[in-house]
Amino acid sequence: MGGTRMTGTSGGSGTRGRLGRLGARLIAFTAGAATVVALAGCTTESADDPGPVSVRVGTLLGQAEYFAPFLYEEFTDGGMQVEIVPQDSQAALADAISAGSVDFALMGVVSAITAVAAERDLVIVADAIEEGTSFVAREGYDSLEQLVGRPIGYVAGSMQEIMLRLLISDAGIDPATMSLVPVAASDLFGQFQTGAIDAFIGPEIDGVLAREAGAHDLVDPTTTAVGALNVVLVTDSVHIEADPDEVQTLVNAHVATLAWMDDNPADWILDMVGAFGGDVLLSRQVAEGLDYTAELSNSMTAELGALATELAAAGVIPAAPPASLAVDDAFVTEDDAS
Repeated sequence: MGGTRMTGTSGGSGTRGRLGRLGARLIAFTAGAATVVALAGCTTESADDPGPVSVRVGTLLGQAEYFAPFLYEEFTDGGMQVEIVPQDSQAALADAISAGSVDFALMGVVSAITAVAAERDLVIVADAIEEGTSFVAREGYDSLEQLVGRPIGYVAGSMQEIMLRLLISDAGIDPATMSLVPVAASDLFGQFQTGAIDAFIGPEIDGVLAREAGAHDLVDPTTTAVGALNVVLVTDSVHIEADPDEVQTLVNAHVATLAWMDDNPADWILDMVGAFGGDVLLSRQVAEGLDYTAELSNSMTAELGALATELAAAGVIPAAPPASLAVDDAFVTEDDAS
């Protein structure tokens, strides 16, 4: 936690009012609505006063990394209504942007680069979450060298696979001597529990569960050329060209939301778990392993380029697109404060 603070509107609501409206939206959502329209500031519209603009944001449900859109409207000063359009997978998020059924989406960076490589119109306009990856091993293994020949679990085609392969290369280990085992995302911790794998690299939630079961962190997975990339905010070039002010308003809200989430994890985690289920303590531990930052820095652009190159080398995408095709950094500027 403790990501870089970026410029953006601070919003006018206090914590009590913000959480009250958030709870109302989540109650409406879990009651069966297909989309959630923020409830604050409902007014009667007229021809002279059409009311706030409405945008649709795609995200995944019940995960700390993807919860920010539920709070966006609280940081637009009443100038925008935000509809949450839930999707059930990363591929569905990319499809929704391409089909025009959402205007923006939070999505994994690998999925974003994969979509750009497939010549889809998708543009990263802000970072969102970095960190959130664990590389853990059971007792008795304290280095990558000690894991030569031992089964290491990973999710094929994931950001963690790229990190793992780079960590092995950076350590000077012959990849042919490593036993890398592709595991379903839902079964990483389960395979570790049964002893089928001695270590794994995966999402923070699996790392938390493994550490509680006696595992320990093996190496820092964010030290390679792809850094700590995780989740980004995307739109398409048509939206940017047609209404850059609307994009700016949403990005400002995104920036302010991330800062508030970083400062108030206990508050929004309770609402998230209350709406979608899960364990409060586990969710809090996962949230503490995330870095909430919107900055599109030069180093991040370099990391995106490295990621695209590695995805192409791994056969996940046919060729690496230039990072410049995937990013528009005009909407986020770094604040003097950190």
